Amino acid sequence: MNFTNKEKILIIALVAVLLLLSYFLLNEMVIKTLNPPEGYQLISNDNGVLLYKNPETGIFLEFKEANNAYNTYHSNCVGKKANVTVQFKKYTVTCYWEVQSNPTVPAVRIYSMGAGDTTTQLAMNGVLGHNHINAIDGGVLDLYE
Repeated sequence: MNFTNKEKILIIALVAVLLLLSYFLLNEMVIKTLNPPEGYQLISNDNGVLLYKNPETGIFLEFKEANNAYNTYHSNCVGKKANVTVQFKKYTVTCYWEVQSNPTVPAVRIYSMGAGDTTTQLAMNGVLGHNHINAIDGGVLDLYE
């Protein structure tokens, strides 16, 4: 078979498109997962929210589908959150830790003074890197943004 230069270019372009699409599908279906890094232990699976805790650092890790309204954290928790897509579903990942506060110094104010910012950011980076995923919708945000 003799192909003209235009046909050769078209075949190469089609093969490149097929390779790109297959990589994207493989990445979404096989490479990306949503599992906690080593050291995290499952605490609960209530209302479709997976809650893990690292006993060494005291950091909690929450995985839930993005449309799930339930949370495991409360007003005295500070940390980071990120939306991700895994196997074509959108999830919210939250890394946080509880802050001991009193009525005159709320947890958010303690957090804004730098307590735990680096720790929760490192935990979030660890989760995202461990699962080969990137944050979407504005990246990694503070918990109460």
